[in-house]
Amino acid sequence: MFVGSYTRSTSKGIHAWRFLPSENKITSLGLVGGPTVDPTWLILHPHLPVLYASNELTSYQGNPSGSVTAYGVNGATGQMTELSRVASAGMNPSHLIIHPSRRWLVVSNYGSATDTPGTIAIFEIASDGGLSATPHQVITLTGSSVGPHQQAAHPHSSIFSPDGNFLFVQNLGADTIVQYQWDSLKGFLSPNTPADVKVHHAGAGPRHAAFSRNGRFLFVNNELDSTITSYTYSRASGTLQPIRTVSTVDKDFRGENTSAELAIHPNGKFIYVSNRGEESVVVFSVDQNHGTLQVVGRIPTGGAFPRSFQIDREGKYLFVCNQHSDSITIFRINPASGGLTPTGLTLDTPTPCCPVFFRSA
Repeated sequence: MFVGSYTRSTSKGIHAWRFLPSENKITSLGLVGGPTVDPTWLILHPHLPVLYASNELTSYQGNPSGSVTAYGVNGATGQMTELSRVASAGMNPSHLIIHPSRRWLVVSNYGSATDTPGTIAIFEIASDGGLSATPHQVITLTGSSVGPHQQAAHPHSSIFSPDGNFLFVQNLGADTIVQYQWDSLKGFLSPNTPADVKVHHAGAGPRHAAFSRNGRFLFVNNELDSTITSYTYSRASGTLQPIRTVSTVDKDFRGENTSAELAIHPNGKFIYVSNRGEESVVVFSVDQNHGTLQVVGRIPTGGAFPRSFQIDREGKYLFVCNQHSDSITIFRINPASGGLTPTGLTLDTPTPCCPVFFRSA
């Protein structure tokens, strides 16, 4: 398991652990990627032993940009070697995703924390997993909304449709989900019709998204008002229609909260969302026919500010990064009920942000 982090305190980059689920044992491998600055979002290439990290910066090589680093992974030791590092073509890159063709990487650059709009940048992936030195396409998003974090367009993440023909961008700053058509031959985006979908109300702040296992529905968690919205997805037109929005926090919760991560269990029956403030992971059951959600569990994370989490490939464990308490809490998943049970294993690591699993040699 590789874990990205903020490096503004004692962390120096990407740390790793070797996890043996059959023995309920996890061993630290230490710093394997770095020193590097603020590698806060990680993804793995679907077929190559390559990891990509977004370096969440406002300036890189003297320009208003973050960067993206590609690492080759040694499957035996977990150690990583830098393949390439490129300017991300926008400030504060917050999310990365790879097209199903495995040829293109899409970067969501959030922009400044205030009034500088973010961008979507597309990079070509080389045969060894490295990235092209310059982006193939850059799109500056537009719009704003009512909240203090919504003075400009801020793309927080993007997601491809299951067939790879469309891209949806969660524009937190403008309270929209931007809809694009994807040209697989040229690797270019063009606006779909309509160009975007407004979220349920101003100030919601869409953040992350996941498709249902049957590809019929898209689920988006709204960071600023702590909700999650279900959408129907049209394969023919590549467009979304809202179904229902529900809260991610308990009705009796009175503090400040922002939702962070969202993920679907491999069996497709449950969705998990983390709450920063309530300090919880909430479990929703998924209606496979209608796309509606119902709360079936709410579990304290055992730490502060659960930014991101990851479910292992077999759907047996969930690892939560508690960013403000410098810890990762490990839960066992009941695949029948979706429920989470603490394993008793907690990892001490500075400012963890994003875990990913790599099947070692």
